[in-house]
Amino acid sequence: MKKFLIACVASLLLLSGCGGGTHDTEKKLAVEYVNVMLQGNDEEAKKTFIQNNVLPEAQPIMTLAMNMQSDKSNVISEPEVVDAVAQEKGVIVLLRGKKGDGSETEQLVVFAEGKVIMAPSSDPNNEIYKQLREKFNK
Repeated sequence: MKKFLIACVASLLLLSGCGGGTHDTEKKLAVEYVNVMLQGNDEEAKKTFIQNNVLPEAQPIMTLAMNMQSDKSNVISEPEVVDAVAQEKGVIVLLRGKKGDGSETEQLVVFAEGKVIMAPSSDPNNEIYKQLREKFNK
């Protein structure tokens, strides 16, 4: 069910892109997502982030993911915004940073209606990440 929901949302965002814009709000929230949800240890801050910044339909999945995460060695740290691309139904933000071993990694954070709907990592087997990553020229 989770994969189906994510695939549906990703399909909506894979539609043709819209006009430009700076997407400053989404860029800021993407970095905050990494710092609070992936790197942070404060459960209350994570719950607050989900309530305030995640699309209501995606909140159960984000809460589940929050409770399952344990190994932070492969999670992006020191995130920097590379780019943001508008899509018909939202914005995709590309972040670049380091893993625990110092190697470079990427993270996408996907927004609809100004709220996070998913954040696929750059795992080589992650098809959603691959499809969304193609939207960037960098």
